[in-house]
Amino acid sequence: MTDVGRNGGGRTRRYRRPWVEVLVGSLLFFPGAVYFLGREHGYFLPDLNSAQAIVLETRIVEDAGGAPAKYRLEAHVKFEMPSATLIKPPGRFQDRWITASDANVSREALEAIHRKLPGSCHVVWQPHEPETAQCRLQ
Repeated sequence: MTDVGRNGGGRTRRYRRPWVEVLVGSLLFFPGAVYFLGREHGYFLPDLNSAQAIVLETRIVEDAGGAPAKYRLEAHVKFEMPSATLIKPPGRFQDRWITASDANVSREALEAIHRKLPGSCHVVWQPHEPETAQCRLQ
């Protein structure tokens, strides 16, 4: 029997290469899956632990304890917590008082800042702990 009779009229037979299909599928699927899972958990967004805030008002607060009185500045701010993904809706709004100064600042320096009333600040917090937020005045 000739070669023409075996493969049906002279066509050359093509062999499927499943390893090529698996390789191409993996090269397309896995990076996409890693990217979307990373976005879901916030690994690819560089600045999830900060936000720009509007300063509504400031106040000087005396820290509890200690013989020499220590003071700190607190700011009443409003800001939006960033969302970790594009799939989820935008973050939730925060409207609260947070610390806006270091602990070792004189009362005179705090009063100068308090009188000036900055219009905005950069709010930063520890990853996954928004209750540790601090305001960096601008």
